[in-house]
Amino acid sequence: SRIIIVPYMQYDVEKAFHIKFFNGHSQVSSISPGKRKILLAFSGSTLSKTAPFRADFKSECDANIDCLFQNLGNSRQVVKPEEIKQLYRDSTFCAILGGDTRASKRIFDAIKASCIPVIFDPLLALPFAADIPYEEMTISAPFIVSRSVVREVILTLREIPESKVCSMQSLLLKYRSYFSYFGEER
Repeated sequence: SRIIIVPYMQYDVEKAFHIKFFNGHSQVSSISPGKRKILLAFSGSTLSKTAPFRADFKSECDANIDCLFQNLGNSRQVVKPEEIKQLYRDSTFCAILGGDTRASKRIFDAIKASCIPVIFDPLLALPFAADIPYEEMTISAPFIVSRSVVREVILTLREIPESKVCSMQSLLLKYRSYFSYFGEER
């Protein structure tokens, strides 16, 4: 086995590489705090070899009206960023599932859309963890060992009062301008 450490880039990519990664600006519309039409969403593949627990998440999600698993298939395919952004804007909570790496762009996308991250991966690398109050604006969920874990999390999410949802989303709105993962904003 081997360990590969990939640091988060914390500098202006355009100035560093003289490359503009995005053309134009895709602004997240004004997002008002509160519950949205989808309770819990995830966009990705099932990754049956490297992350078999995703299949359990998908199975439970498919059986639950409050959950949406946007399946990108089992192969690497072109992701339509606007579809993912819209999914996150329509969702109150966004599932952050482990995968091939310990870092995930999903958490950045969720924060940008004020979609409360539900982190099912206890080893997820969270940037600037000492300075950002993740415990106040994310939900920690148990590692998925069966469909029942996902079912229990969905039941718990349903019970969170709207005032708590609004409070968490307000914090996400406050901190989202500080996050970038090759985004359009500095």
